[in-house]
Amino acid sequence: MAEAVGRFAADQARRRGSLIVSTKGPQDFVSTADCEAERLARASIAARFPQDAIVGEEAGGQATNAYWIIDPIDGTTNFLSGLPLWAVSIAYVVDGAPVVGALALPMLGELLSAAQGLGMRRNRETMVAAQRQGPKLAGIGRNLPWLADGYRETESRLEAAGYSLVSLGSCATELAFVALGSLDGYVQGQVNTWDIAAGVIICREADIDVDVTPGAGSKVNVIAGTRAFRDFCAAPPSGRPLST
Repeated sequence: MAEAVGRFAADQARRRGSLIVSTKGPQDFVSTADCEAERLARASIAARFPQDAIVGEEAGGQATNAYWIIDPIDGTTNFLSGLPLWAVSIAYVVDGAPVVGALALPMLGELLSAAQGLGMRRNRETMVAAQRQGPKLAGIGRNLPWLADGYRETESRLEAAGYSLVSLGSCATELAFVALGSLDGYVQGQVNTWDIAAGVIICREADIDVDVTPGAGSKVNVIAGTRAFRDFCAAPPSGRPLST
């Protein structure tokens, strides 16, 4: 499902100059490709599970005890700029926690999927949990609500702890890189559930420590990474979790 939506979105990316683009808010863009990709995902889910509730970034929906959640293109700014760092994210959530998820990163040739208790798959092959190697490198998300609150403190503390930081413009992509062992961890405050749902279950099934805590309103905070990264973010010296 995510793979098919990814193929469609990748085709749209190659013709991005013809897309109609509008803004939902500051630094928050939506294109006709986002909307069409979500429609494709919704149709695919409805064909297989006609009774299931669906929530999507673009068309909304009502969350129930069990529902599908879609981010058709996470990283729209990257997508519209010709950068390959964007992802299709589809997950199934039960009682507030994702239990099935898939991330398609078509421009990178990656398809990650997971189901609770069944481990993670990479391009349809079972993947053994990656062992992080290399210098300390972490992803840190940026958005306006968090920039106004805890971002600067988080950034400075992580740098002081020896982490080099990257901000890739796509929550789903950065969580994928954590699951693959390319990043020690990822932290971001005040994100939407559709940004992280698939990435959360994929990371958990890759034996990555993940914390998701309530943010302001409907937003959430996420910390995912190695045990050392997660513990540092969750309990810094000041006692204030870095993602809040």
